[in-house]
Amino acid sequence: MEVPNAIWNSLCKHWFLIGVILSILLGWLIPEVGKNGGPIHAEYTIKYGAVMVVFFLSGLGLKGAVLKQAFAHWRAHVVIQTLSFGLVPLLGFLTSKLLTSLSLNDALAAGLVVALCMPTTISSNVIMTDAAKGNEAVSLINATLGNIAGIVISPLLLLLYLGARTTIDFVRIFIDIPITVVGPLAVGQIIRVFFPHWVAAMSKRLNFSTISSCMLLLLIYASFADNFAKGTLNVSLGAVAAMIGTVWVFYPAVMAICLGVGLVFKFARPDVVSIVYCGSTKTLSMGIPLIGIIYRNDPNSGLYALPLLVYHASQLFIGGWAVPWLRDWVKAGPVATEGHVVSVGSQADQDQEELAAGSHRRLEVAVRDDESEVTVPGGHSRLGDGGEVLMMSPRVSPKEQDATGLVGEEKDSSQEDLLPLPVSHAADSPPSSSRGQSRPW
Repeated sequence: MEVPNAIWNSLCKHWFLIGVILSILLGWLIPEVGKNGGPIHAEYTIKYGAVMVVFFLSGLGLKGAVLKQAFAHWRAHVVIQTLSFGLVPLLGFLTSKLLTSLSLNDALAAGLVVALCMPTTISSNVIMTDAAKGNEAVSLINATLGNIAGIVISPLLLLLYLGARTTIDFVRIFIDIPITVVGPLAVGQIIRVFFPHWVAAMSKRLNFSTISSCMLLLLIYASFADNFAKGTLNVSLGAVAAMIGTVWVFYPAVMAICLGVGLVFKFARPDVVSIVYCGSTKTLSMGIPLIGIIYRNDPNSGLYALPLLVYHASQLFIGGWAVPWLRDWVKAGPVATEGHVVSVGSQADQDQEELAAGSHRRLEVAVRDDESEVTVPGGHSRLGDGGEVLMMSPRVSPKEQDATGLVGEEKDSSQEDLLPLPVSHAADSPPSSSRGQSRPW
């Protein structure tokens, strides 16, 4: 019975990745249902309705207080946003030009730029940063700011880099974004502010993250169904393989660049970890809806989404594998706490004392982020009843909890400073480290 249980656990952990593959497969097998003008009128019910649900739930889960903390580490925020919206898209554009010169499908190459113009992801950054002993508060605040700014910045970047290569209807964008993104986000935030107890109760009954994940799968299905119906996904397997290989080289290279930038500007090592994760990752939960809005009338919209799907999987696997190395690197340096520096030895002794006292940190953790669930070594986390991420650290004092806002009380777990964006698949790091049973609901 152990083998079937292990298979079931693996399927549960990777449910979103499996769902993405099935959504694309269904788009190929039955495109008539999900195409624009089909029986369900996906151009309205899914491409408007599903997006509105995603951002409404995001508004319900977003704490306004997180934005007020943004000024405490303003240098790190400036560096991260410059990397995320400046250097990384530029490198993506140059890489896209190189791929096109090597005869890669132009739409697929443009899709790489589309992926890299998106904001950073949220909760996986926070979880991996914490697991690597980085500054999780910086990651949380920065990722939230980036996602809000990306609503405006990402379309402008796409106009800058791809205006002549793709079909962008900016009149439609500035009509659709307020309706499908800003409006639902604002309504959700207003409800959260004025009816916090109702939101807390609902988040315990309904898993907002899983609902958002299902909406995201519908968007992927509708996008590919429409492209298959129009016959625009005529790309070779070799081109897809070349894109996958490019992403798997590009992402660790960007992580290394972010690490170097953090060192050049002499940030503390925990802050450098935040820069590495927040500066290099890209969100799928906001990226897929934005692609659907920006390229609503472009016949290559499915190809534009494909590199983002590949990049998303890559950052989970590679980012997870990088956690032990970054954690050891942080431990090897001085640890700054409350204005003074603690030697590495004393920190190690403290960790040993905590371990001896029975307050330990599990080395394999199930991480649920805004788009995914990924197993990474080096930290312990769990989920609240509302699907949000609760950060668990050894012997975290109430003062530390208040400072980061990442550890909430059990009775009010829905009040986490995390957008309840889609929860998706798991990546093992390493694959054999998975323990226990993990379910997507």
